[in-house]
Amino acid sequence: MMIKNLHPPFLALVLTACLFFSLIVVVRAEHGAENAKKTKQSEHSGAKSVVQAIELNQQQRYFGKVQLTIAAQGVRMVSQSQNFVVVAKPPTWDAVVYRDDDKTIFEEDFDKFLSTGMISSMFMSYHDNYFSTKAPAKHIKVKNMNALQMNSEKGEVFTYVPNIWKFSKKEILLIHAIYKTPTNGGIPLHFEMIAHGNEASSGRSVEGNQLIYLSTTDIKPIEIDAKFFDAPKGYKRVKFVGDVTVSNRARKEATDFNQILEH
Repeated sequence: MMIKNLHPPFLALVLTACLFFSLIVVVRAEHGAENAKKTKQSEHSGAKSVVQAIELNQQQRYFGKVQLTIAAQGVRMVSQSQNFVVVAKPPTWDAVVYRDDDKTIFEEDFDKFLSTGMISSMFMSYHDNYFSTKAPAKHIKVKNMNALQMNSEKGEVFTYVPNIWKFSKKEILLIHAIYKTPTNGGIPLHFEMIAHGNEASSGRSVEGNQLIYLSTTDIKPIEIDAKFFDAPKGYKRVKFVGDVTVSNRARKEATDFNQILEH
């Protein structure tokens, strides 16, 4: 039956029905496309949650070459020389120290970690979190970052970046506990002082030596996955932080060396 042969009322009914079903097809197609887009976005966001952070490449007197990463979502310090990692994240900010080669892990609550720190007091005692001098701080640039440098009458030099990112107080205190150097409420970049007495590890005199405890080779903003601050699961828990900072291989080699000396 040809449409032109239909009576006008029936023809109008047919055209209305065709228009109605066409609209249904269009709406369903648009709805399906929107759902597909949302699903794709959801899958993407679920795969990676990107956060803003500050990354520093530094040299620490006892940890060697380190990389420090700070964000609102956590703090992470990697000793690239000794192959251990320190992480902490909200809400507790408890410190977790682990190493991947031995798959060992040490955990300590925030308050206790602040009282002990990472470095034995035998080698380095805590320096006050706030460093003060009679002379005003100098404004300098460190890798295109505005920083403040302070020089004391005792020959100490302290450089830091003020906390312009408004990282939490607990994050800054964790950095102080890890390095045992001042922070002045910001991120420490450099700390040196004149030594006195003998070195604990070797016993040799270091009187009058200028010792650099912390220096920075690079500092820059980065984007990272929020999971970057997660501690690994399934690692062997140990009771002492030294069981993580020193590898099983290093301890075995030290034991073998002592046995050689005894014979």
